[in-house]
Amino acid sequence: MEYVPAIVIPVYQRLGSLQLLLWSIERAAVPAGVPIVFMAHAGCSPRVWEWVNQYPWPRGEKHCRLNPKPIGLEENLRQCGNLTQQYGSVIVLEDDCLVAPSFYTFAQQALNFYSKENSVAQISLYQYDIKPNIPVYWHRLHSEYASYFVQKTSTYGQAYTHVQWEGFNEFLRQPDRNAQINHLLQKGQLPSKYQRYGVNNWELQHNAYMVLHEKGSVWPRLSLSSNQGVVGTHHKTSIDSGLFQTPMLPSVKTFALAPIGPHGLWYDPYAEVHPGVFANILELHGIAPDQTEIDLWGTKPLSISNKPYWLTSKPTTEAIARFGMDLKPLETNILWQFPGQGLSLSKATSIQSVAWPDHLAHARSFFSHHPDVGLWPYLRYKWLKYVDRKRHGKR
Repeated sequence: MEYVPAIVIPVYQRLGSLQLLLWSIERAAVPAGVPIVFMAHAGCSPRVWEWVNQYPWPRGEKHCRLNPKPIGLEENLRQCGNLTQQYGSVIVLEDDCLVAPSFYTFAQQALNFYSKENSVAQISLYQYDIKPNIPVYWHRLHSEYASYFVQKTSTYGQAYTHVQWEGFNEFLRQPDRNAQINHLLQKGQLPSKYQRYGVNNWELQHNAYMVLHEKGSVWPRLSLSSNQGVVGTHHKTSIDSGLFQTPMLPSVKTFALAPIGPHGLWYDPYAEVHPGVFANILELHGIAPDQTEIDLWGTKPLSISNKPYWLTSKPTTEAIARFGMDLKPLETNILWQFPGQGLSLSKATSIQSVAWPDHLAHARSFFSHHPDVGLWPYLRYKWLKYVDRKRHGKR
């Protein structure tokens, strides 16, 4: 079966950003015959609703669906995904996104390439430049492939087959769904930032579904979409809008997609790489990858697993091996056995029980790549610098 995904856009109040999104879609390589669907619910701006009804979609059929109930953004997004039953596959784009010329090409090729892979729950068009759990720039390990895998739901442009979305729907129908999500949060198997989302948040639900069922999202190595940080339901101010904008890939006709297996990079919900990447280094110390927790950024709670060994930046009382932290990406320090003290291979019992992540190091890494980040991160960084000076007795 060859997937030809419909383009689905939830709309509500933002006409200007919606028009920019459609401007970028019209200039992309979208083949003839692709339908577009606008999904709205009660409370939608009459101006927006009138405009989408008059909009002339040049590639194929256009449908405008208005739910008479005020279901909110979360449920509207779930209903966008439910359209996979009608169309077989969909690309969901919120109206604060822009797309690259090859967005449809990547989505279609990825949907077809991974359609029979049970471990894939979603195709992302977006690559996060910032790690999902802490504000630092995310350097990935190099690969010859145009895709890799992350246990993090993408919300800035995503695609699904009906099988992929229905698996998520089955999880939503489970009566103990919320209890399962809360258990993951309590165990630290999802980053703590998700706790403020609430168990009815679709992103948290989808992240929990992927972790519970050992699935991942396929991400592009260079983004095919960008979020413009427009003010809306989840983004209350545009002062930090640049945080979400990312470089996008120019026109490409064919993507070399990574196979599932040892050649495809996998990152967990904390954006830590799969321990199999370090198999050769661990073998030198007689340790198997499945015995090792990866925590290079020091953000995982010790309760997350019962694995006897950790590769971590947390302080330890005794280390089996130590590595530096100066190389980027951080994993390279271990792969090259770069000398230093910042990272250690340790027994779990050697990690200090109170081991907080180094927020100042995170801030320094972040601001070395993002000088224009908005007011709140800037003030937070200034505060961290002040605390560090006080800690060392400097004025």
